[in-house]
Amino acid sequence: MISPIKIIELSGFFNANKGDELTVEIKDIADTKKIEILLLDMKNVNFIDSSGLGALAKVKKIINQTNTKLFLCSLNDQVRILFEMTHMDSIIKILKDREEFEQEILVHHGVNKPTISNS
Repeated sequence: MISPIKIIELSGFFNANKGDELTVEIKDIADTKKIEILLLDMKNVNFIDSSGLGALAKVKKIINQTNTKLFLCSLNDQVRILFEMTHMDSIIKILKDREEFEQEILVHHGVNKPTISNS
């Protein structure tokens, strides 16, 4: 059985190429319709450009079609400022870190072991 929660750990410079890779992965996930919550952990993302930001908006659109909830966590200061300046923080819920995710989300859904993948 697939966990209703999936965590994807992003890393590096999040640009068009990484955004395209993520979009393909998200489409595959959306096609299965077996998750309720998707967390993109951005702890290891050093920088995001406008193409990467656009890819996240596309991911949000795909995820919305499946009634899956999308969350981001562990944004560095540069990425957080970009999200605030573009108001992306008003359409995608941003959590401080994985611990906050576990406290606010996992506890309420009664799920212990999410599926984690690296992108």
